[in-house]
Amino acid sequence: MLMDQFNLQSTQKSLDLEQKNQALALSQTETSRLTSEVAELTTQIKEKDELLADLHNQLKTLEAEKKS
Repeated sequence: MLMDQFNLQSTQKSLDLEQKNQALALSQTETSRLTSEVAELTTQIKEKDELLADLHNQLKTLEAEKKS
């Protein structure tokens, strides 16, 4: 009987550990996905900032031409 309890506890601990490992693997996958998404969005923001700066320069040029 004592051995049965030990085996049951050991099995439960093994299952708990396996569940924790699965949860960790899932969270690592999600973290990796989110990191990639952040990198892509950062690139997009830089591109938009460059476009905005270019348009701003064009506007300044046009305003300067209009005044002269």
